[in-house]
Amino acid sequence: MKINVPQTAPAGRYEFQARLTPPLGLGAQRDAELSDAPEETSVLSRRVAVVVPAPPAPEKKPFPWWIVVAAALAVLVIGVVTWIVWPEGEPEAATTPQPSVSATPEVSASPVPVVMVAVPKLIGLPPADAKAALAKAGLVAGTVQFGWDNTRGPGAVTRQSLPGGASAAKGSTVDLGVSAAAAKPVISQPVTNSSVPPGRMPVVVWTQPDSWPVRWLLTVQIERCTKSAFGEVCQLTPAVSSQVATAREFTPAMPTLNYATVNNVRDNGWVTVNVHVLDDYGNATEAGSVRVYLEH
Repeated sequence: MKINVPQTAPAGRYEFQARLTPPLGLGAQRDAELSDAPEETSVLSRRVAVVVPAPPAPEKKPFPWWIVVAAALAVLVIGVVTWIVWPEGEPEAATTPQPSVSATPEVSASPVPVVMVAVPKLIGLPPADAKAALAKAGLVAGTVQFGWDNTRGPGAVTRQSLPGGASAAKGSTVDLGVSAAAAKPVISQPVTNSSVPPGRMPVVVWTQPDSWPVRWLLTVQIERCTKSAFGEVCQLTPAVSSQVATAREFTPAMPTLNYATVNNVRDNGWVTVNVHVLDDYGNATEAGSVRVYLEH
C-alpha cells in the first residue's frame, strides 16, 4: 500500500487502518451482495503509523565581515587623502588698518603745598598747657610717657619728640614725656622678719599710692656673713635676681643659699625682697622692702 503525504501536512505522527474487501468477480449475485453490504465481508487491517518529519532549517549564512573591513579601509583612505590635499589652516582674514588715536596727555595735579609751623617749647609746662599749645600751633599731641624725674616737680613736661623752635609740617604728632611722682610701694605681705617654710618663697603683695605705675621691678638680696678674728659680719649682697611684675602681687624666684661655712663665708638664711616702681622709660624708683627668713 502506498501513502502520499501532502507537502503542506504539518510535522507529526499519524496512524491509519485499512479496510480490506474481497475482490468482485464471484458471480453476479455474489458481487451484488458484496456491493450492498461491504462491512460484512471486509476486514480491518492493523494500525499503521506514519511520521511526517519537520522541514529542514534553512542554512545560516556567515556574517559578511568583509563589508566592515572594506568600510574601514574606505574611511582610512578618505582621511589620508583629506590630510594631504586639505590646507593646514584657513587663510587669515586681511586686517583693516585702524586709524590711530592720539593719546590725550594727562594733566598732572599740582602738589598741595606743605604748610610748615613752628614747634612750641613745652618743657616745664603742665601736660594740659602743653597740649593746648600744640593744638594752637596746628600740631597734635601724641603718646604721653611718665618718667621719674627728681629735678622737676611732678606733672611737668620733661621731653618732647620734636624740639621746641624747630619747623614741622602742620598736623605732625609730638610725643610728650611727663615727670611723675612715685612713692615707694607699701608691702603688706609678708610681714617683715617673718619666716617662710623650707623650699618656698613668699608671695609679695603691695599697694601703690600713685595711679600711673603699671610695672614694678622685684629684686632679691641675700644676707651673707663673713667670720673674722673680730667676730661675724653680715651684710646684703647685690641683687641675685630681678623680675618685672605687671600686677601688685608676685612670687619672686627662689635664690640659692649656702648655709655651710666655706672660707669663713656663709649665708644666714635671711633675704630681702625689694619692690621698685618702673617708669615708662625703664627707670627704677626707690624701693619698698621686706626681710624674711628662709627655713631649711
